[in-house]
Amino acid sequence: MATIVRTSSGRWRARIRRPGAPPQSKNFVLKADADAWARGVEAEIERGLWRDSGEAERTTLAEACERYAKEVVPTKRGDGKTDSSNLRIICKDPIARMALARIRSADVAALRDRWIARGLEPASIRRRMNTLSHVFTIARTDWGMESLRNPKQGVRLKSKDDSRSRRVSEKEIQAIAAAKGKGEELPDFMRLAVETAMRRGELCKLEWSMIDSKKHVAHLPGSITKNGRQRDVWLSDAALATLRDRVRLPRGRVFDWCNYAPTQAFNRAKAAARKKYLTRCKERSAEPDRDFLANLRLHDLRHEATSRLALIFDVGALAKI
Repeated sequence: MATIVRTSSGRWRARIRRPGAPPQSKNFVLKADADAWARGVEAEIERGLWRDSGEAERTTLAEACERYAKEVVPTKRGDGKTDSSNLRIICKDPIARMALARIRSADVAALRDRWIARGLEPASIRRRMNTLSHVFTIARTDWGMESLRNPKQGVRLKSKDDSRSRRVSEKEIQAIAAAKGKGEELPDFMRLAVETAMRRGELCKLEWSMIDSKKHVAHLPGSITKNGRQRDVWLSDAALATLRDRVRLPRGRVFDWCNYAPTQAFNRAKAAARKKYLTRCKERSAEPDRDFLANLRLHDLRHEATSRLALIFDVGALAKI
């Protein structure tokens, strides 16, 4: 039987001591609420459904994010920068001061609305929400907070069609390569991207030992692919020529770049090339092409590579590539 007493502050404290479960206590403003809580917990203990929520009540979201950053992020694929950035942003919001057990779906929906009000893209909101959701999942499955509910479930996220059909012309590739600036490796990186359809992260982690020039193939282990499965990438004559001209790095990598360096170098070179193009058009009193070097992303090189390979291979072979 639960014991309910009034504290010196005027609140009501319910205490429960039952065999097979640690002592439980909780404070309430109304005695009726204390009675109802005590009856509910005792009933769950009797039916074997009760789970201790004490740790979830004591742990704030900020503390959980900090632990997640230390224990989980280092075990993930890639460099973990995206997850780390998402965790820092979540911790800056007032929701981070709340205990995990107290966060409801309405609180997560309010967080979503705050991000929307700041003009954040749906894809970015979805990535942050996925990180938040995984924090709750890990807390429940790995950290012993079995009673914890994931408040992200049931929260609607706006979808957006992010599909792109942007083709990249050879003239644009050459213009960006010419404006490489300090990004000395950019021209070769772009050429391999458009010849192989490899992802940015795969090219950054590509090693000379993975390349079989006799078979025109790069053997990518599961440790560097997006889905964790090993894959063979066909290398064209142009791709092999680019590789042959490269100076080998001491540590065995083809490119001495971290995951985000190619994007930064590409964006800088693209902006410089576009500026140079507009200046040249002005000097010649010519009407500039508004699409040239505009709305262009590094990942579009992968799309362009697929389009080019589709002219060479049938659908089955292209899917494997």
